[in-house]
Amino acid sequence: MQTSRRKTLDSFSYAPTALCIAMRDFPRRMWFFKPAPGRRSIHEMILHLADSEAVDYVFCRQIIATGCATGTPNVEPWMDTLGYFHQGTREALKIIHSLRAATSKLLQSVPEACWLIVANHPVHGEITFEEWLSRQERHIPDHIQQMRENFSIWLHQNPPRKRPFESDRDSSRETPNPSRLAAPARHINSPGVAIAAPPSKISQSFC
Repeated sequence: MQTSRRKTLDSFSYAPTALCIAMRDFPRRMWFFKPAPGRRSIHEMILHLADSEAVDYVFCRQIIATGCATGTPNVEPWMDTLGYFHQGTREALKIIHSLRAATSKLLQSVPEACWLIVANHPVHGEITFEEWLSRQERHIPDHIQQMRENFSIWLHQNPPRKRPFESDRDSSRETPNPSRLAAPARHINSPGVAIAAPPSKISQSFC
């Protein structure tokens, strides 16, 4: 297997764990916060990622089994029609972890010829299987970055309250620092915001 693809697969496998690690820094009271009309909350992003994972679970298997993929739905509009507000994030995180783990294991043994198959993706149009992997590898890290942006805006609008008789120096020491949430560096071959780390142990705490 090509070295660059191996690194992409490692990052692809590790992404659900990176998601849970990042979410520990976001207070649950702000998971429904939307920084602007039309922007997704952290809660909605988690549900979106679960639906996307389910669709791509099927998409990649269609390519491997039949040499093509058609009829796979576009999950982008689902946020407005599936009632994400009333769905639980714990169940969604389980879906993300389980399906990503199964897909990662399958992709480890894909024949080289499969990576050149061209399929019609519901969002990206005609892409090769290799391009699908590169795009999907960035999906979760891109949303993690959006979550950090939501948190930064929320923190600016809701600064920590200073306790009575607390000095400015003591107060600043306890102020959350969004900069510490920066993602670890990922491999050089994939652009955008993503995370690369060994996919050794997938967290099962589901945040």
